[in-house]
Amino acid sequence: MLGVTTGTTFALWHDSAQAAGVTATAGNISVTVNNSTAASLTGPTGLTPGNAKTVTTTVKNASAAAPNLRMQVYLDSVTSSQPAWTGDVEVAAATYTTSCTAATTGYVSVGASSANVAVTSTSLSSGGSANLCISVRLKSSAALAAYGKTGTLTLTFRGQQVRP
Repeated sequence: MLGVTTGTTFALWHDSAQAAGVTATAGNISVTVNNSTAASLTGPTGLTPGNAKTVTTTVKNASAAAPNLRMQVYLDSVTSSQPAWTGDVEVAAATYTTSCTAATTGYVSVGASSANVAVTSTSLSSGGSANLCISVRLKSSAALAAYGKTGTLTLTFRGQQVRP
């Protein structure tokens, strides 16, 4: 009887290399109103209890460093220079296509923080903009101290990335 055996050896080879000096830059997210991060708008006058007045502007996804970034825009808070308006004046913001109509829902009271109310009905691609209708009203139940006052409202908007 003759036996034949064959053998094979396998070697596992490996190597590595380093790449030095690789620079990475994260994109940023930026939302603007009237092409500014701190826009001034002329607000409505002659507020009466329960009736909303509107002002129009544009909101834009100004995230140039991240060209494929889509964002949803939210109204986070509303503050006022007029203390008598806290809790008695309300603001809503929503996008529109042809005409700005006073909002019936989605109002945020002056002084409220972390409102987190969606403003854009669809996400905006980088560089995209939408017409924004801002509604301001004096609550029907507003205290007499809020009547006849003048003040500055500050609306804080936030852009949040929409995941693909």
